[in-house]
Order: sequence, then C-alpha cells, then structure tokens
Amino acid sequence: MKILLLSLASILVFVTILPLVHHEAWWIRIFDFPRTQIAIIGIFILAIFLIFYFNGNFVEISVLLALLLSVAYQIYSMYPYTSISAKQVLDREIIDPDRSFSILVANIYIKNKNPVMFIETVKEYDPDIICILEPDKWWQDQLSVLDDKYSYSVKRPSDDTYGLIFYTKLKPIFAEINYIVEDNIPSVQSVLELKSGDLIEFYCLHPNPPNPKFADDTTERDAELLIVGKKANESSKPVIVAGDLNDVAWSYTTKLFQQISGLLDPRIGRGFYNTFHAKIPILRFPLDHVFVSKSFRLIKLVRLSDINSDHFPIYAELSYEPENSAEQEKRDYEAGKEDKKEAQEKIDKAE
Repeated sequence: MKILLLSLASILVFVTILPLVHHEAWWIRIFDFPRTQIAIIGIFILAIFLIFYFNGNFVEISVLLALLLSVAYQIYSMYPYTSISAKQVLDREIIDPDRSFSILVANIYIKNKNPVMFIETVKEYDPDIICILEPDKWWQDQLSVLDDKYSYSVKRPSDDTYGLIFYTKLKPIFAEINYIVEDNIPSVQSVLELKSGDLIEFYCLHPNPPNPKFADDTTERDAELLIVGKKANESSKPVIVAGDLNDVAWSYTTKLFQQISGLLDPRIGRGFYNTFHAKIPILRFPLDHVFVSKSFRLIKLVRLSDINSDHFPIYAELSYEPENSAEQEKRDYEAGKEDKKEAQEKIDKAE
C-alpha cells in the first residue's frame, strides 16, 4: 500500500507539471482540466500516508513534499474562481433596462432527444441572446417554436456535433456564420443594437476539444480563440465572447486569450460554474464561458438546471456601463511582447 500511494503521488506530481509545458498535444492539454480532482486526491493521499505509513525517510519526504507543492499549485490556480477572491467583473451600479440584456449559452447535446426541457428553460429565463451548440436538423425543427419569439436567427445545423443556432431579440446590424480556422467549425460574429441605441459586438464559438476523437492537438482550438481575441482587442465596440470553448477557465490558453483580448471573466471572484459533465458530478469543469469588455457590469450569472444534455446551460445578465469602465481597467492579465508573440505563433501554426 505504501508503494501504491507513493506511485499515485508521483503520478499526480507529473500531471501537475505536464501542462506547464506549453505544447498543444491533447494528452498534455487535457491535464489543464482536472485541477479540483488532482487537489482532492492529493490531499487524500497526503493524509492517509502521514497517518498510517510515514517513516520519515528521504524518498517519502521528497515525494510527499512534491505532492504538497502540486496540491498547493492546483489550489492557487483555482483560487481566483472562488468567492473569496476579488471580482474581475464588478456588480451593476446603474439600473437602465435599455442598456441591460441577457445571454443564454447552451450545448444541447446532439443525442439529446428531449427538447422540452431546453425550450422550457428558454421560456423561463427569456434571454435576449441565445447561443445554441450541437444542434442538427432535427433540433432545428424542434426549436422552430422559438422563431416567433426571436426576431432574428442564424442557423447552421449539422450532424457532426458542430451545429450552431444563434437567436437574438436585439436588432442585428450585422450577423454571419464564419469558419475561422477549420472548414467544419462554425462561429457567429455579430453586431447588435441595444434598446438604448448602443452597439455591441458578440461572438458565439464552439472550437474543437482536446480529444483525439476530434483532433490530435489543440492547435486549431487555441488559434480560433486567439484570432477572436485579437479582433476583440482591436474592436472599437464593446465585445462579448461566449460559447462552449472546450477549455477550462484556469488553463494557460484561456489566460492567454484574456491577455490578448483584454476581456474579463465574470466567474472570477464568484465561483467555478462548472457546466460539464452534467451526468458525472466528479468530472465537472467550467467549459461554457461568457467573456466581456470592461464596459460591462454583471447583474446575474447562473448555471442553470439540467436540460438532459451533457452540459448545463450558463445564463448571464449584463449591464452596459461605459461610464464606469475605468474601475475595471486594472486586470490580472496584461499582454506583453512574449504573450503577443506566442499568440501569433499559435495562429500562424494553425493557418
């Protein structure tokens, strides 16, 4: 048992160190995900070993110290996504219905054949913008009941799990399907007009996951995020990027995306909001995201109830307050020359 525990401890140390290598291989990037699980298992091994098996020899001390540092690093990485950390997107200060709006992001799961649960969720929360991921033609037909409620939509159903439907009540100045990196991976880019007349830029994304079933590495996923990040940074309008990004909030790629885009994460200072896997509680990660420019304040952020998918939907209510953006100017993430160079290298590699 002692050898087994030391072996498991060594594995946890290894998979903690592995993602620090900024390589796109899926079997490296996948270990960005289970920080909570690694930390919990590590604490359990430390406790059991120290109580029942610790003799104080060099090997034991070395392995357990490395494990302790690994657990500390995992907790440190997740700390910003707890309620005891400072909020990155501050709470609303101005109540103005004409500059407030809501967003629903939902990966409905292509094999889910119970549309009623999702449709009822839409009716209950009545979002102004909906980003629906993985719909096929069957799902498009089922969701046609929403067409009367939403004055504008962009639809690209597909049976390869990369279908996309975009609904909005806001006036679209511009909205189109783009294929940013891969020919079969659609995204939506739009410019929408709030009731106040202010314009916002909205992206809905669903890049490939770090899974050999879909891709051997994360080159295309990373590049798609970073290309949109560069566009967000260069835009003259306030920007929102939402969707199932197939990456966790605390990964190096997501941090690089924030550095390049200048966008803020409303989960920081509030919680994990784990959206996947809805059916496996011990394997849940924050994969569905809403990133916003500093001109936005948060009214509400909620992980919604089960819709019979492998993802929980995420719902956000935002307030457009450009006059208060200076208070959010200071961010944890600032892009330096090396960050910009690395981002461009990733984009060039994908292209």
